[in-house]
Amino acid sequence: MYKFFMVYKYLLNRPINLLGMIGVLIATWALIFVPSIFSGYIVKIEHHVRSTVADLSLILRGGSRPLSFSKVAKQLQEDKDVESLSPRLSWYGMLIPAKENAETVSASDQDFFQLIGIDDELEKGRFASWLRAVKDPQLQAPLSKPFEHKENAPPKILLGVDKAKELGLKRGDTLVLTTGFRDDSEADENVQSIVIEFELGGCFSSEHFAFDEYSAFVSIQDLRNILRGSAPPGLDRFNEIDIHARKGADLDLLSDRLNALLRDRNIPGIVVTWKKRQERFLESVEHQRFLLQLVLAALMVVAGFLIFATLSMMVSEKTKDIGILSALGATRKGLLSIFLFSGLSVAITGFFLGLLGAWISCKNLNAVNDFLADRFSLNLFPKDVYGLKVIPYAIDPLWVAQVGLGAMVLAGLFSLFPAWRAARLDPIQSMRSE
Repeated sequence: MYKFFMVYKYLLNRPINLLGMIGVLIATWALIFVPSIFSGYIVKIEHHVRSTVADLSLILRGGSRPLSFSKVAKQLQEDKDVESLSPRLSWYGMLIPAKENAETVSASDQDFFQLIGIDDELEKGRFASWLRAVKDPQLQAPLSKPFEHKENAPPKILLGVDKAKELGLKRGDTLVLTTGFRDDSEADENVQSIVIEFELGGCFSSEHFAFDEYSAFVSIQDLRNILRGSAPPGLDRFNEIDIHARKGADLDLLSDRLNALLRDRNIPGIVVTWKKRQERFLESVEHQRFLLQLVLAALMVVAGFLIFATLSMMVSEKTKDIGILSALGATRKGLLSIFLFSGLSVAITGFFLGLLGAWISCKNLNAVNDFLADRFSLNLFPKDVYGLKVIPYAIDPLWVAQVGLGAMVLAGLFSLFPAWRAARLDPIQSMRSE
């Protein structure tokens, strides 16, 4: 019992021990607060990415002959886990607002977009929800037949709502598409230049910032007509198919089965799950979080050195006390325990205070960020840069446990040498110390 009493007495009577506790507190706060924001960002971005892609995608290999969607779809639907399919024809080009319609047009307005040709009748309900998410009456697209246009009128195009506002556009404005096309089925390798006008039919909002910023939806039939080349008239060509699986289906197994089917039927393409398709992006964000955790872990090592320094000073200052305790019957093991428990007590207190601080910081992060932005124009987390309405966070209990365990282990290791030095002191020499 005397061990815990001496630990309590030494820690309270020596304010310098607060240095070690503050070091652990700051390290714990940083190791939990900052990665929690990163974790929240990853969860949010993964949700946004997931909302913009189907369960699986069939992607045709470049240079392959044009194929009929209806024929390929019929073969894919032989698998019982395939619920629905929708064709896509993706292309890239530069969209320029017509000068008479845009408020200001500069070189920065000439943006490259991914044009995605879709059949709105075959798309799942998510596309309609993207249209409903637009609240500005001047940018809303009709929920029914959003790409419908008169025979001689320019085809309709839908942009992300934030992008349209950035370009100063409203529904009915004209945009000019500049792109190139090379017919893979022809021997001529010359690229055909295509310049065509589109009419802004409205906007969409998927909440996935990068997707909304550089994607534009058009009718797949309009894009087929533009990129027809030597393909047979009326061919329902595509270069991607969105595959929606039945609820509860194993996407990896379904992907393997469909890829085997493609090989058997000589269809030049590959089926990938949504996670596999976004693998590089998601892994890059995860890798950044790991590097951040690694850098912040150095703070805990610094806190460990503070504990080592304060305990070493304590042993030097309490040499006479150690001699008296030895004379009264304290064992070497008991003396070692006093200083070892002192270091662990500092680490435990610092850890729980740091955990509390990190939790409070996460809870009030958005309020503090808004206050600093409004009062001092200091935006710590610009929401427009990250494409998020609020700053997300996700405190991972497993990571918290790892931080706590790491703090205890480091505190134990850095306390061990001062504690061992105290236990090895000669009682007689210690009592003579002044």
